Amino acid sequence: MWDSRGASLHVAVGWLVVAAAVLGVSSVAWAQSPAKGQILCETYREGNWELFRMDADGSDPVNLTQTPGLDELYPHASPDGKRICFVVDSGEGAQKMRSVYYMNADGSGRTKVADNAREPCWSPDGESIAFLRPEFEEFTYTDYATKGLVVYDLDTGELREHANSALDHLYNVCWSPDGKWFVATVHAGMGYDHAILAIEAAGDRVVNLEIPGCRPDISPDGKHVAWGSGDWTISVGDLDLSGDTPTVTNRRDIVNSQEPIKVYHADWSPDGRYIAFSRGPVGHKLGPVAEIVGVQAEGWNICVADANSTDKWVEITTDGASNKEPDWVPEEKPPIVRAARGFEMVAVPGGWFEMGSETGSADEAPRHKVFVDAFLMDRCEVTQSQYARLALADPSHFKGDDRPVEQVSWAAAATYCNLRSADEGLTPCYDEDTAECDFQADGYRLPTEAEWEYACRAGTQTVYSSGDRPEDVADSAWYEANSEGTTHPVGGKAANPWGLFDMHGNVAEWCNDMYGARYYAESAERNPRGVAEAAEFVLRGGAWNSKAEECRSAYRLGDDPGFQDACFRGDHLGFRCVRRAP
Repeated sequence: MWDSRGASLHVAVGWLVVAAAVLGVSSVAWAQSPAKGQILCETYREGNWELFRMDADGSDPVNLTQTPGLDELYPHASPDGKRICFVVDSGEGAQKMRSVYYMNADGSGRTKVADNAREPCWSPDGESIAFLRPEFEEFTYTDYATKGLVVYDLDTGELREHANSALDHLYNVCWSPDGKWFVATVHAGMGYDHAILAIEAAGDRVVNLEIPGCRPDISPDGKHVAWGSGDWTISVGDLDLSGDTPTVTNRRDIVNSQEPIKVYHADWSPDGRYIAFSRGPVGHKLGPVAEIVGVQAEGWNICVADANSTDKWVEITTDGASNKEPDWVPEEKPPIVRAARGFEMVAVPGGWFEMGSETGSADEAPRHKVFVDAFLMDRCEVTQSQYARLALADPSHFKGDDRPVEQVSWAAAATYCNLRSADEGLTPCYDEDTAECDFQADGYRLPTEAEWEYACRAGTQTVYSSGDRPEDVADSAWYEANSEGTTHPVGGKAANPWGLFDMHGNVAEWCNDMYGARYYAESAERNPRGVAEAAEFVLRGGAWNSKAEECRSAYRLGDDPGFQDACFRGDHLGFRCVRRAP
């Protein structure tokens, strides 16, 4: 963890037990944050406020600003993770002023948005920045001393006043992922004593969300909100912005503290599984309170909590150098490209990952490091309409143009790959006599088992790409518990972090590799392609009739490829195609 200069880190070993005297509860937290990605924060060092970026476990802190004489605060990363908006406090005494800026994610390319402005946030498309105007010309630290909401267009530089001119005493504004609502705290303004409001982005409606506290943050999927429900509690709730009146239900407290240790500034991770927050002592009894932007807060640190548990968290900074206002940096997703016939494919980047599992079935061990080259993968499983387009009879049991084709043998899937390649003027990968794959050909083929798991995990190391618990797979998979005994149209569940649909469930997917139960003990480190000879081929992902554990990222099994089976049966078996990166 950080030393006093923010330049080094050490990772504690073992479980960290948080003292009941501090939290008011007996709580066990991680020894190290399991979250991936990077987090921004403001921090006070050598008499100056700076913006730092660090990994989500607190490692590798980097000073992005390094500007003695200017105080940078309140960082917020753009939705694509390429830019950061923030505020700058400059000047002294009567000349002191707060301004809004944005810059590139590496700290370069600083651009001023507006003087006399505060608390910016990004539009969901990353093309605009909303910010609050101050109530007074004179500088003040008071967070709710605001009057008016303004939107800045990055392309044109134009400023647009919000349609509701009565907005005042707002603070901590955030913009909903659908772009239709702002959510913010109001204090002693707009007819409210204190409330968290939903404010129509393109209209003048204001709705009291009827939740106590302040500083709300909307989850990336727009379905949840986190906020400080008091000085000592971080809460989350289910947010519904789809109806005429936004609502928050099912409140639960995920972090509980006790005086004198406050908890503030909740911020969702890009995958919605974790919440970063600030934590520290009350501070001075007179003057601005420690949680306010720009107020020194000795002893405050950044923490990461499990959004689905209670009091399961860990500090990722430990030097107490006024580390506040954490903001997660969204990871740039692989681009979606269109094949010649309009198929959507994900340009999966090459890279290393940990393949297999030490806690699953015996054939998933040992867990081992693997590198795969970049490749293109179908965003969805091959559908019945796509299959029939190549003059192939639809073998599916559960009919529907947008449902995945099933009852497809490995041999039939490979044949489809060759036909699709020829249809697009590409070189087929499979030899019709031997079924051997030419990996240098530019046509379509089935993914190797390593490619499949790498794409399924999409940078995660959890049991499912959506989490560790069996219930975590429900949002991303049609499986035994929710399928109602049938397949479903592809893309109907949430995509994984790389934008791939149905990697868990719907239909199990054929891989190019032959299946070997003990293959992982001898697997190649780079681009492994399975055993040389076997009676079965690999299937991955689970299906509509699979238990949750059979949809795990590491779960594997083998089945007969159906080379000679004209009436192949298996209404849980389908596939998707890949091709080498151009």
